[in-house]
Amino acid sequence: TNDTGQWTQLTNDTSDDLYPVFSPDDSQIAYSKFSSAFSVYDLYRMDLAGTTETALVEDFSDNIYPAWSPDGTQLVFVANFSNDPARGYLDIIGSDGFGQTSIVNQDYGNRYPVWQTATEIYYSSYRTEFGTEAVYKVDPTNLDEEMTIATYRGRAVFGTQLAAVYDAAKTNYIKALVYDSMEDYYYEGYFDNFDRHMW
Repeated sequence: TNDTGQWTQLTNDTSDDLYPVFSPDDSQIAYSKFSSAFSVYDLYRMDLAGTTETALVEDFSDNIYPAWSPDGTQLVFVANFSNDPARGYLDIIGSDGFGQTSIVNQDYGNRYPVWQTATEIYYSSYRTEFGTEAVYKVDPTNLDEEMTIATYRGRAVFGTQLAAVYDAAKTNYIKALVYDSMEDYYYEGYFDNFDRHMW
């Protein structure tokens, strides 16, 4: 909504526009737009006036789940070249559409990236060697990656969806929807970057 609380339509076409996310300065959004020509989702950027739409990635893959870098100069997103939800690379690209680079190119089900700090990108990833989905962290400056297991009620839980949280009380936290396989429940909680636990 705008400052008066009114809804403003930004896109107006026949394509599906999914996964919108605001830039850190709230001046732009990034999102995925369906391309009927190749039946995939391309990555786009638009100013909040709805007047300038810029294609960032247009190819034969699904480019989905964008997230901005903290300084707003880059985006991280999932590049799915096989159109299989269980397979997807984690790529970064400049907000100008240049410099696309794969930072996690294992053929896993990588999803829901959150670019928390300059050296921390969190994401969910399904790894066949473990047979489950867990939270991972990668440093985009040197590509060091580590598995980050959250715990809840004293047991390990596995992240299924992540979203950045920047409210005053939880500035340094990431909100996660996690699945407890022992109780067959989903929980929503806050993943602590430093203590690595849920509550």
